[in-house]
Amino acid sequence: MKIHLGCGDKYLEGYVNVDLPPSEHTVMQAKADMYADIRTLEFPDNSIEEVRSHHLFEHFNRAEALKLLVRWRKWLKVGGILHIQTPDFAACVFKYLFAPLKFRMQLGRHIFGSQEAQWANHLDFWDKRKFKFVLESLGFDILKIKRYLNSFHKHYSHIPFSSLIGELIPEKIYQKYGGYKLPDIVVIAKKNDKEVDYRFVVENLLKMYLIGKEDNKMLDVWLSVFNEI
Repeated sequence: MKIHLGCGDKYLEGYVNVDLPPSEHTVMQAKADMYADIRTLEFPDNSIEEVRSHHLFEHFNRAEALKLLVRWRKWLKVGGILHIQTPDFAACVFKYLFAPLKFRMQLGRHIFGSQEAQWANHLDFWDKRKFKFVLESLGFDILKIKRYLNSFHKHYSHIPFSSLIGELIPEKIYQKYGGYKLPDIVVIAKKNDKEVDYRFVVENLLKMYLIGKEDNKMLDVWLSVFNEI
């Protein structure tokens, strides 16, 4: 079985497509095989061939995101594929430094979410270095990490200089045909056969977020998310 989480209106054949019920959407019309909150899904361990999501993962806070990665790894068979696409935070920050005001607003939306529904906020950041470190720590082998500066670059990456071409395309063309000049990152990883002490790994990952004199009280709040694991 292959599952496509947070499918929205992008229905993928060959997958079990999952999204929130229609009542939770204000603009998008989701088309899914299963309507559910991603956080409440249950599948048997070692039963899934692929877990796939596009612009879903950034909607979860740092503790929830790590919990989901642990659950998804448990569901996956050894060698099973994890395929995640999110905004590329590092590339967004770089573009922001040199962007005019209107494009800064669009980058802000890309980073923080469209915010038209209760779920439509982005609660954490992801980029190449973070994905690699977190996924390898949790028992995944990285197969590919692809970074796209814009939609044209993503869909026509086989064309030389596609990233530059995508930057030169007028915004009105994107508005007419779809897409945008906003950076995304796609990571494809597979579950390895290593034994992972999830609690230990997650605790050490979350410790990296502590600032100044913050003590274990903050960490304990984050770790309370893992009581069910």
